[in-house]
Amino acid sequence: MLAVLGTGAIMWNEREMPTRWYELLRERMQVEQLRMRIVKHGYLIEGDQLQEVLTEANNLDAEMLTVMRQTIAEALAREEVSRPQAA
Repeated sequence: MLAVLGTGAIMWNEREMPTRWYELLRERMQVEQLRMRIVKHGYLIEGDQLQEVLTEANNLDAEMLTVMRQTIAEALAREEVSRPQAA
């Protein structure tokens, strides 16, 4: 649900995000944790493992953004339907 503040800014109610978004967030946090461990501890990694981790992070970011946009678009559409039409 979107709420318009007195300043005209729009605030999102995060409780309205779908379960899929939270699943993606958990996966993304795990990937970020792995990336940070690789960098911090200087783990020896085979071939393109770091690149694979970064690619997975980018893919999850893109999917999260898609889910967010769809959710917000649906909320805006519901808002338009529920808003009384001016005569």
